[in-house]
Amino acid sequence: MSTITIVRPAGLAQWQADVLLLIVTLAAAAGWIFSKNTLTELPPVGFIGIRFFLAGLCLGLFCYKEVLALPARALGAGLITGLVFGLAMMTWIQGLALSVHVGVSAFVVSLGVMFVPFFAWLIFKEPLAKSVILALPIAIAGLALLNLGSPQTEGWQWDGAHLVMLAAASIFAFQFCLTAFLAKRIAPLPLTAMQLTVAGSVALLVSMATESLDVSVTAFGWSNLLAAALIASSLRFFLQTKALEFSSASHAGMILLLEPVWVTLLGWMVFAQTLTFYQMIGCCLIFSALVLQKVCQLKSV
Repeated sequence: MSTITIVRPAGLAQWQADVLLLIVTLAAAAGWIFSKNTLTELPPVGFIGIRFFLAGLCLGLFCYKEVLALPARALGAGLITGLVFGLAMMTWIQGLALSVHVGVSAFVVSLGVMFVPFFAWLIFKEPLAKSVILALPIAIAGLALLNLGSPQTEGWQWDGAHLVMLAAASIFAFQFCLTAFLAKRIAPLPLTAMQLTVAGSVALLVSMATESLDVSVTAFGWSNLLAAALIASSLRFFLQTKALEFSSASHAGMILLLEPVWVTLLGWMVFAQTLTFYQMIGCCLIFSALVLQKVCQLKSV
């Protein structure tokens, strides 16, 4: 029986790609903190518009020639996925504005990973993997515990922020499926630059139509906005694209699952936010469900 040898392109070693991916998760987690800080001074949708328009332009500096060389069909794919990404981010920022605990909200959004197979099944008729069926009840139990609250509350009730974050997670999952389907022949960096720029442009238009622009932004607000755009967006996606050139998507997916863990730790360090007992168990169950799904996928490869 012949064997297939996978030749990894010269450049980064696997451990170096893993380090880059860890930095990516930290940058993404820091984005939650930068965004929460900026919301004290800027309107939510306006912030998202400035953040991603600026981030898209910065990424475009590294790949503008590739973007200009893309055919009309590829540009259309970037436009469509960018519009959906913009809707997802505008929903996410509204959820963040309502969130009491950024870490809990991050775990809710992470459920989008589990929604992807369902959208692929509904839209593209891809069969559902057994790993999704096994992990889903665990994730649902975790989500229920997040909404149970502490023993001092009046029992189970939905948190409005969690509902908004669930909606955002669903749109993120839909956008992921669209990107995978429409952009198979587009290099990741030009596609990401287009998506960020389109998302930012749409958010800016929505903000001008629906939000007050009469705001006073301090140096604290501008610094967090720039950090969100340059570190948590441009640098994050640039490093992620680079790391994925030298790592498999399934291997990278395991590392990227750490994002909500870092968000929870940063929420404790920066905002002194602590988890209740039920929230800790709920977060652990959601994380376990995500890991179970990924491990089963790795074993099936």
